[in-house]
Amino acid sequence: MNEPGSTAPGSLLVIVTSPAGHCNRAPVSGIFLEETNPQPFFPCLKMKLKQISLFLENKPGHVRSACRTLADAGINIETMSLADTEQFGILRLVVQDWEKAVDVFDKSGVVVKVTDVVAVMVDNRPGGLADILDILEEANLNIEYMYGFHLRKDEKAILIFRFDIPDIAVERLQSRGVQVVGSKELFG
Repeated sequence: MNEPGSTAPGSLLVIVTSPAGHCNRAPVSGIFLEETNPQPFFPCLKMKLKQISLFLENKPGHVRSACRTLADAGINIETMSLADTEQFGILRLVVQDWEKAVDVFDKSGVVVKVTDVVAVMVDNRPGGLADILDILEEANLNIEYMYGFHLRKDEKAILIFRFDIPDIAVERLQSRGVQVVGSKELFG
């Protein structure tokens, strides 16, 4: 049996968008395409955000230093998460100008990893998150991690998800009427 979002060997998975920008998937056998940038044609692919992760030694001042580096470069942190182990921490950041942030950290000698994450608008009420998780479980999608922040606007929260298969997560969530937030909506 194929994994979620996979196709049979030798097949191509085609993403087709509806007029509303929702994505639908269709396997097509025996077709080979050159790899191109699909974003102008597939709005659902624009719904992923870039997150930067910094691997920091677990010592006082390292988080402050990373935040100061961004502040000095004029980069605002939209949201962040910090996970730690005994030896090091992983500082995950969502910023508007992620490419500039990566460049600034690279020049400072900080190890940076860029990953795709999905931001989802969730009703700030009991069961709001459970409803989203029901959709993801039905689709057999794995959540690697998540973190969130609250918006005063419309009493909503935004959750940032790291999925094993982000494109399929976006398609499934949108097909069930869940608002997936792209860069344009998040950063204005």
